Amino acid sequence: MLPLRYGHVLEMTLAMHSDSSGTGSRLWMALRDWFGDRGLDEAIVQVSGRQPVEQAFWRSLAASEMTDKLWLRI
Repeated sequence: MLPLRYGHVLEMTLAMHSDSSGTGSRLWMALRDWFGDRGLDEAIVQVSGRQPVEQAFWRSLAASEMTDKLWLRI
């Protein structure tokens, strides 16, 4: 069961060959602090299966896979 309240990161794109190293980590630290100021200690992060750089970033922060979402046109 998920906690009653949690942070939610809908999208954060990282450039694999960016000149500004560590930008993603700095953004996450600021957002983590912002969540913490609001009493949130867990977050759900949506990362596309087609974004291996983003997946590696979140996994490096000890994020674990929760579920896959699929889109279907009916």
